[in-house]
Amino acid sequence: VYELHGHLREATCIRCHKIVPARSLIEKFVADAQVPRCECGGVMKPNVVLFGEQLPIDVLMAAQRQAEACDLMLVAGSYLEVVPASGIPLLAKRRGARIIIVNYQPTSLDSSADVVIHEDVAVVLPKIVELVSTQKQV
Repeated sequence: VYELHGHLREATCIRCHKIVPARSLIEKFVADAQVPRCECGGVMKPNVVLFGEQLPIDVLMAAQRQAEACDLMLVAGSYLEVVPASGIPLLAKRRGARIIIVNYQPTSLDSSADVVIHEDVAVVLPKIVELVSTQKQV
């Protein structure tokens, strides 16, 4: 799993670049609605890629390398609208991988996918894990 668009587990100071766990910052923000600040006074930004920001090149390149090598790709919870992330499943498909798309709404790649499930990923993914786990035990 490559978190191309980041995650909320950590936050980074936009001034001094200190990285800290985000849980307490989020809890404090919910409680007082104040922008979280670092000890240096800089704003703490969640480690997510916001609109207009570049994807981390190391994570993007790692995902592309894996796409070229995989035989199956599961795309979960993405409309596949924004480049360059939207091109990763196509890269895998061109290399012969099978594609499974789980997204509540249709995507632009549904017609290229081998399996398409238009349901909530929070419901579908645990079911997939359960089915795969059951198959391994048989």
